[in-house]
Amino acid sequence: MGIQGLTTVAALAAVLTAGCTATESHDDLDLRMWGAGDDYAGNGDIEVRAGDDDDDDIPDTIIWDILGGSVSRQTTPGVFEQRLIIADDDFLSATGPAGAPPMCTVVATDHPSGNEFQLVDKYGEVVFTVWKRFVFAGDVSLPLHPHVKNNPSLHGAIAVSFKKKRIYSGGFWEGDVLATANERIARSTPERRLLLAALVSGECGSDGLPH
Repeated sequence: MGIQGLTTVAALAAVLTAGCTATESHDDLDLRMWGAGDDYAGNGDIEVRAGDDDDDDIPDTIIWDILGGSVSRQTTPGVFEQRLIIADDDFLSATGPAGAPPMCTVVATDHPSGNEFQLVDKYGEVVFTVWKRFVFAGDVSLPLHPHVKNNPSLHGAIAVSFKKKRIYSGGFWEGDVLATANERIARSTPERRLLLAALVSGECGSDGLPH
């Protein structure tokens, strides 16, 4: 084999090695992507408005204001009432008695992707299961590599889904926009995605969407 042939083989080996490294790190990269980190704006302080409305210049349209570990509801223009306190993985009632059990708690499942979490209410019932941008109603068993859009049982179980700043009823490719945040939320932490699902659905002490 000549020098040119050796060079070609070495180059091919380098490409294959790089491909293996990328494959091996894919799960870690995927896990980070669906939590996005502290610098992701959707994990910080956000405002949520009803429907497909992201106009920051109209404060009266805000439904929820998430500030630090506090979730407040705008009851009348300019008046916000604290409804929930977020303490680690627990959603606590801001108006309930001291020492009361959490309204809901976020728990990790044993799904090998590391991307599946569940929201469990104070009675021990699973309210939602979240996997990436999809929030399913109840306790859903996901395959190793879910193909949500093409799986009838998973497709039918979608409660809400996320795309960019918006929260959709059902799949984002077909559902109505329920609410819109002022920051991108689709890749926020599982806790944030489950909180938003609870808020729009009227779970865990939320009032749900305005009628």
